[in-house]
Amino acid sequence: MKTNEIRIYTAFYILAFCYIGYFFLSNSYLPAPFFYNRNDLFMDFFNVLRWSDDPGRYYVWGSIYPPFSFLLAKLLSVFMPVDVFSNALVYRDYAWKVFVLTLIPLVSVIFLKDFIRLSKNYRYALAIIFLSAPMLYALERGNLIIFCYFFLVIAFLNYRNNLLFSLFFALAISLKIYLIALVFVLFLMKDFWKIFLSLFFFIVVNQISATIIDAPDWYSLLSNIFSFSSGDRYYEWAYFSYSFKGLLAAAHYKMGVSTSIVATNFSQLLEIVNWTFQVLVLSIYALAVALFTYGSANQRRELAAYLSLLLLMLIMMIVSNAGGYVFVLLFVFIKLLVETKASRFLLFLAVLPTSFILVDTGNIYDTVSVLSQSEVYFGRVLYIGMVLRPVAFFLLYLVIFINFYNKVRELSLKPDRRFLAFNQV
Repeated sequence: MKTNEIRIYTAFYILAFCYIGYFFLSNSYLPAPFFYNRNDLFMDFFNVLRWSDDPGRYYVWGSIYPPFSFLLAKLLSVFMPVDVFSNALVYRDYAWKVFVLTLIPLVSVIFLKDFIRLSKNYRYALAIIFLSAPMLYALERGNLIIFCYFFLVIAFLNYRNNLLFSLFFALAISLKIYLIALVFVLFLMKDFWKIFLSLFFFIVVNQISATIIDAPDWYSLLSNIFSFSSGDRYYEWAYFSYSFKGLLAAAHYKMGVSTSIVATNFSQLLEIVNWTFQVLVLSIYALAVALFTYGSANQRRELAAYLSLLLLMLIMMIVSNAGGYVFVLLFVFIKLLVETKASRFLLFLAVLPTSFILVDTGNIYDTVSVLSQSEVYFGRVLYIGMVLRPVAFFLLYLVIFINFYNKVRELSLKPDRRFLAFNQV
């Protein structure tokens, strides 16, 4: 990365944080893309903690968190007085302790020298990780995904060690169950021993955790996954997301409830756009899988990180309500994200920690801002970031695929002519 490029990005980040500070001092709450509910500081952590001792965690709350998530929350709450469990809202009086505890895995990454060496532009990479909107958003929510990121870093740094990789990969899955999708890449690489060990450690870790927290029904999380629904909260889905689906669903719903013929036709058009977009991103990944499959074992090992990154990005785009903090998991592949000038620029657009109002709906809500301890008023407005982030993310997905394809050609990994004739051009 050239010096001028670093200076430009640094200047924009400084301006972004100056704007955040000015906005907070003027309005007593943080600007977008921080959480739309100003009363929800650290509640991702406290919700898990709240249910850690409740036997109804799976059949009442319908949790999709494995038992290890609840056990980790309990371990992190060791410095909190016992009486805070009587009221979830009281938890936030101890928010600073949660903040310090969630910083532990982030600070630890700095000392993983092998991880830093993965990128020639490691200073820029670390700045992107620590000061990005997804990471700050995850900290604001107190989301356990930060620990998940830490486990994944250790897992991939020890990929050649079957036991260490499988153990830490299992711990990551035990915090965010959807990461089990990465087993698909291991399957394509024919790393069946890693698959077996990862699933074995996953069951053992969560069975032990379930025994400790008294959750004999934890296997019901599988049925909860298929029945999981957060309701039709379209604004919340689109507020800080990297998927078009939330925004399209919101527009489709608004047009669908209208009796106007124009609105009805536009609603149908949005539905077509939504399905076309899903088919497109799925087709791109299918093409990547096809290219990957035709390589030798050594060549596939060189390309596995690309395919894993593309898979996580695909998941983020095809679901409606993936929170913006899920982007934190992509930072495990920071080397690939900052590989080219195009990818760095799109990454910068996608994770810039601020946004500006595009359309003000005039709907005013009042709540309490935990950070300022005061009542605040804000509107459900359309922010530029709600549109810009999904666009930048999709383009980043395309750039990562192009970089993957270039790597394929560099490794002389030629696909079958029946499958992709233009590769011979």
